[in-house]
Amino acid sequence: MGALIQTKGTGYLSAFYNSEFEEYWAFHKANAALYHRGIIPWNMWDSLITSVVDPARGKLCLLPTPDASQPHLVARWRLFFKGPIFTPANQHTLIDSIYNVLNDPASTGIQFGVRLGAAQGVDFFPVPGAPTQYVINIVVDAGSVINPAGPPSLDPQ
Repeated sequence: MGALIQTKGTGYLSAFYNSEFEEYWAFHKANAALYHRGIIPWNMWDSLITSVVDPARGKLCLLPTPDASQPHLVARWRLFFKGPIFTPANQHTLIDSIYNVLNDPASTGIQFGVRLGAAQGVDFFPVPGAPTQYVINIVVDAGSVINPAGPPSLDPQ
């Protein structure tokens, strides 16, 4: 059960970001520049998750805070988003996709998800029938595995 997609934490992460971007869409749209990396190599963890602060809420808005029943989730997400699991090229695609949606004046939302695939990647496309809403999926493959025998361990499923 080491694959990211097969843990409750994956569902929690997608739900967290869907809720964050739905509830605070205006903040993220107004601050689209925070997601613009240009040609600078970023990783999701350092450049966004632990950097984007919403002053109105006085907190890091992209750092999920799971309940005490999942004590290893944040450490596992850090391994995935900082490295070595989610490749830098895919991180850049993910960051650029978020920026492109936020920077599009007509866009009205993002639906985040995770799916299994033959190769690691990022899906980015408009929701069919709702061209101002976008889907951004992280695609995980057999290589997107966090070793359950090593730190951080899997939480009870």
